[in-house]
Amino acid sequence: MKYRVLLVGLVALATVGCASAAEGTSATQLATTSSTIYDISSCVIKPFAECPNKFLSNDVQPIDLSGVDLHGANLVETTLEHANLDGSNLSGANLDYASLSFASLRGADLRYASLGESNLYADLTGANLTGANLVGARASGANLTNANLTGANLTNARLDLANLKGANLKGAIIDNVIWDHTTCPDGSNSDANFHCGYP
Repeated sequence: MKYRVLLVGLVALATVGCASAAEGTSATQLATTSSTIYDISSCVIKPFAECPNKFLSNDVQPIDLSGVDLHGANLVETTLEHANLDGSNLSGANLDYASLSFASLRGADLRYASLGESNLYADLTGANLTGANLVGARASGANLTNANLTGANLTNARLDLANLKGANLKGAIIDNVIWDHTTCPDGSNSDANFHCGYP
């Protein structure tokens, strides 16, 4: 059975449906005059959505989910590459092992989200990652400018080539983080300011 998500402006009004991830089909965008309709592989876009291991977005057919409420969603191992998630609510969502390469999450709410072992080569400018689980996250080259990482767990995370200028890491757990050519919160380079001043 097929469902659809109807996004008018930034609000999700209805839900979606389905190409098979096994077929390698990602989100299909069908433009209309007043809204955008998406067919998404067996995934209902709503709070607490159950969308693990889905193929929702790639560079050929990127999806626009800006401003959508997905708090508490199960997005484990989901592919959201090149997706627009600007201003979206992903607080408490489970994005462990998800692929967010080239995604835009500017100003997104990721408070207490779990992004363990996720691929975060993404734009997280101004994102709220308070209390987020980033254990083993691959954030090499990520833009975390002005991001709020208060109390986040960054154990074993890769932050090489990442930009953390203006980021708030107060109370963050920073163990075994990989720093290499990282722009530190104070604007210095981790190569000159060893580990950006963290252990």
